[in-house]
Amino acid sequence: MSQESKVGERLKIFFKEKGLTQVQIAERVGTTQQVVQKLLNGRPFGKRTAATWSKEFGLNPAWLITNQGEMMLEDMNAKINTTKNVVEIGANVFAEQILKMISEGVIYPASVVKDKDAIIESKDEEIQRLNRENGALRQQIEQLQNELKGKSAAQTGAGVA
Repeated sequence: MSQESKVGERLKIFFKEKGLTQVQIAERVGTTQQVVQKLLNGRPFGKRTAATWSKEFGLNPAWLITNQGEMMLEDMNAKINTTKNVVEIGANVFAEQILKMISEGVIYPASVVKDKDAIIESKDEEIQRLNRENGALRQQIEQLQNELKGKSAAQTGAGVA
């Protein structure tokens, strides 16, 4: 069964449930009963015809043309709204979880990480400066010790003679 035939069959059921005859349908969309009959028997819908039927009966024009998606605009809109609601709820749950993890110290916001990185870099620079200063002080201590040893040796040598 072609897509057009499937659309026609579903429309026949739809209009039967609504209690509408082909003549009544034709009057509502401004065409003839013969055109309605051809469409219900599988003739493809054009864009303008689909738009007219959509407006008059609440049918999804994309479905009329392609047999894809929801038949009724109302169902399609409900699905879209449901999807939007699910996405919104999911986003809120995700945000709450992130905030909880931040408050528990499990993760840190980027600004905190940047601040910590800056502090670490500053401390690393301070450690390097202190290590250089420590090295210079060790050299001075070593020089002073050598000078003391030299003076002690000179005094000891002078006292013996």
